[in-house]
Amino acid sequence: MGLTSGSLIGLLFLVTAALVAGTVWLWPQVAGARIRTIATRTGLLVSSHLALALAVLVSLNAHFLFFLSWDELIGTGGAGAGNPPAVVKPQAEERQQPVTQEGSVGRGASGPLQPPPPSAITGKKVATKNPELNGDLEHIEIRGATTGIKSEAYVQLPPQYFQPAYAKHRFPAVVVMTGYPGNPRALIRVMHLPDMIRTGEKSGAVQPMIYVMLRPTVAPPRDTECTDVPGGPQVETFFGTDLPRAIMAGYRTSTDRSGWAFMGDSTGGYCAAKIAMDHSDRFSTAVSLSGYFHSLKDLTTGDLYGASLAVRNQNDLLWRIQHLPPPPINLLVTSCKVGERTYPQAQQFLALAKPPLKADSLILDSGGHNYQTFTRMMPGALAWLSGKLVGQ
Repeated sequence: MGLTSGSLIGLLFLVTAALVAGTVWLWPQVAGARIRTIATRTGLLVSSHLALALAVLVSLNAHFLFFLSWDELIGTGGAGAGNPPAVVKPQAEERQQPVTQEGSVGRGASGPLQPPPPSAITGKKVATKNPELNGDLEHIEIRGATTGIKSEAYVQLPPQYFQPAYAKHRFPAVVVMTGYPGNPRALIRVMHLPDMIRTGEKSGAVQPMIYVMLRPTVAPPRDTECTDVPGGPQVETFFGTDLPRAIMAGYRTSTDRSGWAFMGDSTGGYCAAKIAMDHSDRFSTAVSLSGYFHSLKDLTTGDLYGASLAVRNQNDLLWRIQHLPPPPINLLVTSCKVGERTYPQAQQFLALAKPPLKADSLILDSGGHNYQTFTRMMPGALAWLSGKLVGQ
């Protein structure tokens, strides 16, 4: 029985109802002050409450797709309403040009990307009829040519990708990442990102682009924070180098940094900003949807930095923007004045940003750290991205 299946949810609620009914039926029979009867009553109450809590948690997981399978849950598997506010642009609008001067890009600089063999992508599935009219959604697996890391992803292709007039056109590419632990299906089923993309394209607010939707959890159950862990998985290299190379080999994407962007929510927002800052030779643009800006260490991450303060600082975006040269990227920072605990970090980062890094902001008056809020932010973020990226 699948972790997100309706049959499992129904069974759990049925068990809960049976336990509650049994508790009501047996309660008069276990009355009294003896230790045995007290223990029995306690057991009845605890079991019914635990069953109800489990049923609710499984239902929430099925809706938000935090964990898709039992393997993911236990760590044995592979890897809203209202108009959005306007983007605040504190600096003069100017499209970034590719940067070629030595030393002017992030620490991940390695020159022009050379795509690997197309075999780095497997498992394509055509999911849409008449793609020249409706676009297409493909389910793929990406294998890192240098890191060996594997990750599933969904690729959203615009209708123009299949039209003869665009046969030689290379489209801008946007990597879209969920929070931790996340599942790319949540971007489709919960946030309805493909529908928002099509609405933006039809209105003219969003240019035709290719979207690669995935999650940050490629070494489950560990939260790697998209970090090259000393002696561990090289996750930043996978997202910053292997991923764009593989997508470029399998699809007609732009080959220039001016056509590549990274966007994510929560942990994905932190990853988007960090990878674009560290790999500005590959990504010219990034969007952080309610992301944070400091390096994280907790029970889900373990030691990501090899007990090295230097490595930890390098992964702290607030430290980085104060102590290292700013990278030449466009960055959109989104948050909420009320209801978002990372809002002070966002304000601090925006205050510290300086050229050639160009930081804009999209701030809601209120909103929680959830998909509903991220969905409210998404139309403005998509239009902002569309104005920054260039196809070929």
